[in-house]
Amino acid sequence: MVTKLRQPTLTIALVLIATSSICQYVFGDEPLFARPAAIAVSSDGAHAFIANKHGSWMTVIDTVTEQTRSVRGKWNGLVDLIWSSKSNLLLAIASSPPQIHEVDARPTDASEMRSYSIPGIPAHIAISLDGRFVCITLTWNHAVFVMELQEGRLAKNNLGKVLSLDFQPGHVLALDNELFLVADAFGGHLAVIDAESAKVTATQKILGHHIGGLARNDLSKTIAITHQRLSSIAQTNRDDIHWGALMQNLVTAIPESQLIVPNADTAKFMKKLPLGEVGNGAADPCGIVSWDDWLCVAITGTNQFAFLDSITGRFQYLPLEQPPARLIRLGESKVLWISTLGDTAGILERVGRRFEKRGHFGSARTLSTPEDRGEVAFYSGQLSHDGWMSCSSCHTNVHSPDLLADTMGDRRYDNPKRIPSLFNVAKTGPWTWNGSEASLEGQIAKTLSTTMHRDQNPQTTEDNSSVAKNIAAFLSKQRLPNSDRMESPHRIRGQNLFEKRRCNHCHQPESHYTSSDTFDVGVVDEAGERKFNPPSLEGLAYRKAFFHDGRYRSIEEVLRFHPEAKRPMTQDEIAYLSLFLRSL
Repeated sequence: MVTKLRQPTLTIALVLIATSSICQYVFGDEPLFARPAAIAVSSDGAHAFIANKHGSWMTVIDTVTEQTRSVRGKWNGLVDLIWSSKSNLLLAIASSPPQIHEVDARPTDASEMRSYSIPGIPAHIAISLDGRFVCITLTWNHAVFVMELQEGRLAKNNLGKVLSLDFQPGHVLALDNELFLVADAFGGHLAVIDAESAKVTATQKILGHHIGGLARNDLSKTIAITHQRLSSIAQTNRDDIHWGALMQNLVTAIPESQLIVPNADTAKFMKKLPLGEVGNGAADPCGIVSWDDWLCVAITGTNQFAFLDSITGRFQYLPLEQPPARLIRLGESKVLWISTLGDTAGILERVGRRFEKRGHFGSARTLSTPEDRGEVAFYSGQLSHDGWMSCSSCHTNVHSPDLLADTMGDRRYDNPKRIPSLFNVAKTGPWTWNGSEASLEGQIAKTLSTTMHRDQNPQTTEDNSSVAKNIAAFLSKQRLPNSDRMESPHRIRGQNLFEKRRCNHCHQPESHYTSSDTFDVGVVDEAGERKFNPPSLEGLAYRKAFFHDGRYRSIEEVLRFHPEAKRPMTQDEIAYLSLFLRSL
């Protein structure tokens, strides 16, 4: 459905901010990159443009001479960008404030920029193959934003359309002149969006989560998807990790013709290509490019570039100095990679049936604080046995795919539990479902030992306690996106019901809607455990499964069937209370 988002600090209408020369070239001593997040390449392949999440500039690389420069604009926090071949301009999206920018970054022309507000925090952007539409994903709004362009440029007085989805969208890919493929940011949902009508025309689901990249192969007409697959049956013991039974890292290829068909049984047409092998995992595949018979993947968790040798049908691996995040083609024989965590980039060139390193750009990021070191550790597959998974593999980008994992978190196997989000986790102790860990650092250290089975070798420079302290410092800074806390009569009625029904007995507002105690709420796990530490209700709107075993699939289901309910709720009560809970 097309809807309006409730955003008190943002306007739905697109506002033309500027149409004058407000970009300037930057030369000097500032770093080349500031957390590079995305890449675009000009139609002629002569220039690559890199968005920086931190700072107010984008980095430009001359792909022939390998000279670099920067272009500064009136933005902060570019998260993605795309080249418009119809206008020979860039379309870039920024998070602070949420805007789309039109930028001329060619070296011989004056830089001009138009900017419009976006009704939500943007994540990724794609442009239709004919340059007529642009689609922007708004992860935390469960929506996409579609705009029509004029000759590949931002049009004046174009309000755009907001399309709500049943999942939180992340990556987006153009399929043809009107259709876009949108992927789940945390789980395995896929949706095909018709930009002309602003409607969902088909939905699919892959067996997996943590979708890291999408690529279209023009020759084979297939869509390649990088993702992971967590088994809720396997245990987090050393054997299940070693043999790749717990966490699989995959590329799934699906014929485009099947993806666009409503309710199609795509499973029989999917081709799964495993990444990693016994003794050498490939944690967290992300960026991907595909052309002719080539398939190249950025392996973030293990600092690798993987490419598929079509002759043997097996992936080969090239180690990189920093963890790669995104890839883009430079012509027929080169690939440019960027490292968001490492502040670097590089060029790889195909030589025969292999790739070799060529240019390298930027200086490795200095990890000067525990928070910096903890962030890199959180996304590192080197913390797990054989490199099969990182912390982010389960707690996807600090959030959760709402899957079950059978860990030793509650000191035993055979009772898998729902993976919690880690936003605001530093404020919601004690930890684990039975509240057995008194400190966040202690819980992380136990996870490194009993869940990830971190290998100890001569290259291991920090013990688990030190690593846990750094990851805890990183997590202490991770906050939920702003919720809509606008007061309304319905929300107030929901809050009153929350107190009247004594929900605040377990979920105490002063303790971030959790408690330091454990409670028997009428449910029992497979091991006979009856007492659980109540999970925080903050960010409830961003979850898809509830209770320790994920038995409920919506907030309304929880309210309707909660085992502790003394009397059934009316439909109005459920509506008011769910509205209040979604605002937390």
